[in-house]
Amino acid sequence: MMKIRNLLFFSVSSFSLIAIGVSCAPQLLVSTQSESLTLKTPKASGTPKIEGSVPLSTVVTQSLNGISSETPEQRELLRKEALAFIKFKHAGFNSKKRRILAEKCRDEETQNPFCNFMLREAPSRTFSHSHISRARARSLAKSIRAGKIDLASYADESLLNQTFKQFPKYEGLDKTVQAALRSPSCPSSALLTALGMKTEAFLPDQKFRQLAVQLYQRSIDCALETKRFGSDISAVKASFRLGLLQVWDRNFEGAEKTFSKIFDHPEASDYRVRVGYWRYYCAKQLKDTATQEKMRETLMREYPLSLHGMLISGGHTLELKDVSSRDPDLIFRSKDRPDLNVGVRAAETLVEMDVPELGLQILDSLVDQVDHAEPAFQLYIAVLLKRAGDVNRRFHLLVGVFRDDPSLMSQATLEMLYPLRRFEMVKDLKSKVDPYVVISLVRQESAFNEKARSPAGALGLMQLMPGTARHFERVSKLGLYNPLTNMRVGVKFFSVLLNRYEGDTELALAAYNAGPDNVDEWRRRYPIDNRLLFLDLIPFHETRDYVASIARNYYWYMKIYEKKDPAAVGARAPFPSFALADAQP
Repeated sequence: MMKIRNLLFFSVSSFSLIAIGVSCAPQLLVSTQSESLTLKTPKASGTPKIEGSVPLSTVVTQSLNGISSETPEQRELLRKEALAFIKFKHAGFNSKKRRILAEKCRDEETQNPFCNFMLREAPSRTFSHSHISRARARSLAKSIRAGKIDLASYADESLLNQTFKQFPKYEGLDKTVQAALRSPSCPSSALLTALGMKTEAFLPDQKFRQLAVQLYQRSIDCALETKRFGSDISAVKASFRLGLLQVWDRNFEGAEKTFSKIFDHPEASDYRVRVGYWRYYCAKQLKDTATQEKMRETLMREYPLSLHGMLISGGHTLELKDVSSRDPDLIFRSKDRPDLNVGVRAAETLVEMDVPELGLQILDSLVDQVDHAEPAFQLYIAVLLKRAGDVNRRFHLLVGVFRDDPSLMSQATLEMLYPLRRFEMVKDLKSKVDPYVVISLVRQESAFNEKARSPAGALGLMQLMPGTARHFERVSKLGLYNPLTNMRVGVKFFSVLLNRYEGDTELALAAYNAGPDNVDEWRRRYPIDNRLLFLDLIPFHETRDYVASIARNYYWYMKIYEKKDPAAVGARAPFPSFALADAQP
């Protein structure tokens, strides 16, 4: 886990997605993925099949759900079963009653849709934190200074990176670097890749750039030689870094060759959209129209809402005028995945009974299984998640829905993906910061969950560390859960960062996430005019994704709401990467 540091005395953590999963989503206590029941429809009063589809606007305005058309008797039975489930979850039953209920659930003729979620409770979520022994790092450092790579080849990247912190200068590493490059037998890809990353710390010196290229290339070659490339994440990382450095050196042919190795690699999903963009970029320089068009089509199909996709399309990933009048249909029950319908029916009942936290537990256990269900059914699950109070899982689900069925994109569904919650509050602050930037940041930091808390202790909508907040106002930890207070203090903090970077929104966002110390170091290390190349070279995976995600958020907020808000026309905040959408080779 990255430790956030700030040069100015600030400390902000942006593990927003983790924060929501850890502290805000209800704890998952049940599982339906194994040992689940196959529930049969009751003979006398079966759940009615809901045929056809219903427009999204109708479902939302009338608060419809899959049990809306059931008989009063069926709904009353569901209510009684839900009450028993609530008592079960809240320890309202003694052990004897719990055993009786479990025995009933094992009856193959049962009609109780909550049985799958009562028979077996999974253990509480636990979070493992890797502990790297300082003694091991010190011992490993001695071997590295001596150029002995045998011990280092057994270390993973975490231990190696921890060890390399003991080397603020290149002296001390040179023997190991040369040994790793010249060894007749292959060192581990983890060692070679970690050495490459450490060597980048001494850029922009051309000597170290060449060394990093050699180390990354050896990592790839060794993984291929030992036939581990297909499952070696260190070699994939080396390929990504090597390709970016080759682009920096304008070695576009070499970069295309490097990136093509990992575009479809099973371990490279985290890099795929970026790799696709740079393959497109290199093909453009090389006038390879076939690869250029292939990458454009792939990114438009798989990542239509991404920053990199927007840049490839020239800012025209989706013309909203073509879809704004559509009212997409959804379905309440899945024919492709009928096993999910029982859980959906249970969740509907709990949400309708105003127990959304338990409904969300059930949806949480189902949402990872809906990939192969109909997109219109997945869209309905997104509606249920919204009713249950979840935001983050809904965002991820909708992105997948749009990828599987672009016809479901509409003004209404895009507003579900990019809601303007707390927007008037932001505008009332009368700050010079673009309110759409603030909303884009909040969406990424907390997904609009005012009670979000990260493992590092960042709180509220803008995920502020209490120590940082107190440099701007006298505010308690509890006070940071107040939306207005959190917004006010967070905007003050972001304003300081904007001033520091002369209004450059992307650099200010990177500093908000990783701290000004790191941003200043990266600017020294990578003096590059191409802003997207600079952002993709950021060595912190989280910060790379963070800045790109907020830039993407901002673009889509402006595009979606430009008709409703005349002020939201054109990119007013300086996102330098946006200029690349129309850049020529």
